[in-house]
Parts: sequence; structure tokens; C-alpha cells
Amino acid sequence: MNDIDFGERVRACMAKVFDIDPALITLESSPETIEAWDSLGHLNLIMALEDEFGVNLSDDQFLSLTNFAAVVTAIQRQIK
Repeated sequence: MNDIDFGERVRACMAKVFDIDPALITLESSPETIEAWDSLGHLNLIMALEDEFGVNLSDDQFLSLTNFAAVVTAIQRQIK
């Protein structure tokens, strides 16, 4: 899977969890810029990402996912 497809899969997953247009998600998108990205939204995002990509994120990774770019990086590291 190339990086563009990978990023788009993460973007689509986030858009579904947060019920927003995927085009609104940028590298800097974070809880400060996405209203639905609160603590419950964050938990739902983690579960959706784990399901979508077949990974298990550690507590440290869970806490480090503070924006779209960090999410993409963490998931890529889990898959590689």
C-alpha cells in the first residue's frame, strides 16, 4: 500500500468516526480543530483504527495521537 492510499484510509476512518467531510481533515487536524474529537471521540477513533488496520495500539501510542499526522505515523509504524 502506498503512502497516499494509506493516508486516505486513515482520513476516511477519521471522517467516519467524527462524522465530518474527509476534505476537512488536514495534517494539522486535532482535537482543537475537530469538535467531535473529545475523549469519547478519541476512544472511538482508536477502536476504529485498530479494526480498520488490524493493529493494537499501546497506551503510550493512544496518548500520542494528537493530530492527523501523528495518527498516520503511528499506524504506519504498526503495519511495517
